[in-house]
Amino acid sequence: MGKRVIASLLLLLFAGTGAYAQVPRMSGIAKMTFRISSFELAEAYYGDFLGFDKAFEYDTPQGRIASYKVNDRQFLEFLLDPAARDKERFVSLTIATPDLEAMHAHIAAHGYRVTPITTDGAGNRVFMTADDRGEPIEFSDMNAQGLHARSAGKYLSPRRISDHIIHAGLHLNQIEERPRFWTEVLGFKELTRCPEDRSQPVNLIYLAMPGNTESIESYSSSPDAPAGSGFEHPCLVTMNMQRTLDELRRRNPDLPHTGLGIGRTRRWIYNITNSDGLKVEFTEPYTIR
Repeated sequence: MGKRVIASLLLLLFAGTGAYAQVPRMSGIAKMTFRISSFELAEAYYGDFLGFDKAFEYDTPQGRIASYKVNDRQFLEFLLDPAARDKERFVSLTIATPDLEAMHAHIAAHGYRVTPITTDGAGNRVFMTADDRGEPIEFSDMNAQGLHARSAGKYLSPRRISDHIIHAGLHLNQIEERPRFWTEVLGFKELTRCPEDRSQPVNLIYLAMPGNTESIESYSSSPDAPAGSGFEHPCLVTMNMQRTLDELRRRNPDLPHTGLGIGRTRRWIYNITNSDGLKVEFTEPYTIR
């Protein structure tokens, strides 16, 4: 029997057992949404300071949202809530998928609760689910009729401090070696973990999205930490950390000279927060040189 025939038979065998179950395609991190105490703060911080253009606003059952554009497929969104500082500020992480129905069925088939597919206030078809920690995850088709897709080529300020969300930071009480929702259901692969010694409990892990350079950063501060704990954040990539620092300090001379360090993956990282306690992280895409 030829090698090609044997290979084909093995593929059929494993496909029948579900070992090659196809995960519906994902197009990357589409947006992260946070509560904010005022739209004036959003404009001052994410608009004037970080340089992102506000592309539009739209209404949701939770309230009105302002959408700031990072690039043609990535956005930072802010849900108006005057009491934001007293609440968990993270609202959701949105992952884009071109086949929403298939993703909906796929996640439900693995035993996770999913909401019905609806059309949101921006005109995109969406549904919600949650990972094993309870972090709210939205899937969206980001379709051509939606406000996000219709903004293509516009609201791309040359002042924006970065043009790419490289990872989404999520807090977990306890990180498993292979978080089921992300690895078994969605097919994310481990990029790196800390500590690297696998005899030690992992407290930081990066999981890469299939077919994309973007990832999920999962961090555990302690098993008793409350959900969120202010950790959830977008991580913006910069090719030159010092140049980014210089520009941020030029825009705000009173910016504290704290938050800069070398991360556990030996890359420069820089963290800043606004007055609501929302964090933004910057990182270089390579180890220190």
